[in-house]
Amino acid sequence: MGALFDIDAALKHLFSLGPTFVMDRMSGGVAVREYLNLELPAVLKRRVDMLSRLVDESVLHVEFQCRNDPRMGKRMAVYHALLAERYDEVRSIVLYFGRAPLRMARGMSTRQMKFDYELIDIREFDPMELLKTGRDTDCVLAFLAARSDAEFKSVLSHAARLPADIRWRALALLVVLSELRPLPRYVKLELNRMDTRIRLRDDGLLVQFRREWMAEGRREGKREGKLEGVLEGMRTLLRGTLEGKFGRIPSWASERIKSSNRAQLNRWSRKAATAESIERVLGPRG
Repeated sequence: MGALFDIDAALKHLFSLGPTFVMDRMSGGVAVREYLNLELPAVLKRRVDMLSRLVDESVLHVEFQCRNDPRMGKRMAVYHALLAERYDEVRSIVLYFGRAPLRMARGMSTRQMKFDYELIDIREFDPMELLKTGRDTDCVLAFLAARSDAEFKSVLSHAARLPADIRWRALALLVVLSELRPLPRYVKLELNRMDTRIRLRDDGLLVQFRREWMAEGRREGKREGKLEGVLEGMRTLLRGTLEGKFGRIPSWASERIKSSNRAQLNRWSRKAATAESIERVLGPRG
């Protein structure tokens, strides 16, 4: 997508923050017991996007897709075969977030093999239903599910009314994931006004993040400055996740995050979803 922020990492981070209406629908109402961190064979050169064990012991595999990929069926068939070697019951879903209309097939078929998977467009969900849960995570997903100017405006108005302790996180994720949507001009102006009303953080990191990310007429010559603004937003999101899971962040961990680069932040954000301690995310102290 050409974005500075790793969209897959942002989506994985979003789902790791807690229960969501969308995850509940994908799992058939069965609660998530734990998120699994699985490295597939090196030939694939990547991890699956989201793998979770549900309370009924089944395993749910979800891939986040932001473009129509004509090879998606083959990719999912390979993932499923590899996961089935380790887990008895695996359900495979592709959750589509792209701007373009969904055009991918729901499986693949050859003379010797047939494989089907579930394909869900986030816009199949009613954003108003998502907003009813009151969760910041569902507010962000409602933004991605919105299909009209009126729905975009409703989501932004809802975000402005969220409790202060989670409002900043919702707006930061809205800004990051807005790269997935062509926003009406008035929505961008509304985000500008929200900065003044909400006062997300005293240090202004997310205000800077929003300005860097949403500024119109971005030029290549300003790339380096924008990257630093995005990195500060990523650091703030990571701090919020770690504080939510482990309480107050020790000074050594805060310093390590402060001096981190993009690759480290993406790696740590993925680990934060399943780690049992700050050390498991950032490495040993010292």
